Amino acid sequence: MKNGSISQGHGGIGCPTPRPLKWPTVQQQPDQECQDCGIECDSIGAFKSCNVLLAGLRIFRMDPIATATLAGVIVSGLGALGGMLALYDLTREKLGEDGALRAVFYMLIFPTGFFLIQVYTEGLFAGLAFGCLALLRHRRWAWAALLGGCATLTRAVGVALVIPMAITWIRSGEWMDLDRDWREILMHGIPLRPLVRAFLAFTPAVAFLVWKFSYLGFNFDVVEANYFGRGFINFGGAFYNWATAFHDMFIGNSQQMAYFLTEFIGLFIGGLTSLLCIRDEPEIAWFSLAVFLISIGSGPAQGIQRYILGAPAVFVMLARWGKNTAFDRAWTFFSLLLMGLLAMLFAFNMWVA
Repeated sequence: MKNGSISQGHGGIGCPTPRPLKWPTVQQQPDQECQDCGIECDSIGAFKSCNVLLAGLRIFRMDPIATATLAGVIVSGLGALGGMLALYDLTREKLGEDGALRAVFYMLIFPTGFFLIQVYTEGLFAGLAFGCLALLRHRRWAWAALLGGCATLTRAVGVALVIPMAITWIRSGEWMDLDRDWREILMHGIPLRPLVRAFLAFTPAVAFLVWKFSYLGFNFDVVEANYFGRGFINFGGAFYNWATAFHDMFIGNSQQMAYFLTEFIGLFIGGLTSLLCIRDEPEIAWFSLAVFLISIGSGPAQGIQRYILGAPAVFVMLARWGKNTAFDRAWTFFSLLLMGLLAMLFAFNMWVA
């Protein structure tokens, strides 16, 4: 995709997916073993996790490609399971048992939800990011920081977790303990606990900066700029790309129209749910909004319906609206049908998200 229009074989839904295929919002540093197996590895966090499983799975003496694929599916599946458990924990207090289960159900049947169990980073990222938010709510700072850092290494957009972590730290009021003059410091000592938690709150940013200025981060920028035409934030270029995509949706073929229609459905859902969630769930909402904005501002108008799987506000708001029986039935019907269509096309090597 170039300048917001589908090109180079990307004719829309129903067009072959080009090979090799990598995705633009993850740290694309191929692991040598995965390369040898013929699998394109697109995330430091996800595929280093795969290597741990590869060592154990070799005892079954399977084909190298089958072994690497199975390891990737297991990592994605466990990550998606962790994301579901964390989402349930995040929503149970305010939505109740039924509402929490509904949020998890909507996550599973989301039109692009099948990517959660593919050899992609969506499943693992959801598990790490949602888990970080859930642990943060329970004030488990060390574990939340660990998962936040791992989420950032899995997908660069995980750096947005610094927003809910900083909000939680500020709202706790611990920062006021740092406001001491030298006499209080001599009498009571340095307030280590607020300092440690302040550092933990910014762990995703630290992890991002360490990676960004490393050899891997430098190579990632080169690949993003020269192969995908993407950058970290470029809202001017993104606006042009999305405006061009909207224009092309009405003048191209039916496949192009169908593909861009799914993109704009994802754009509408991601933006609306993130904004509406701010009042009741500010930490979740601001993180989701950051994920949404970073995703649409990175370059071409492509893949947003998949990227918002990492925005929990989408499923929180859908679960709230799902209290209405009519909405619940309508959304379930629509989502499952579209998911079936996209999954079928994806199985036939078609570009869907």
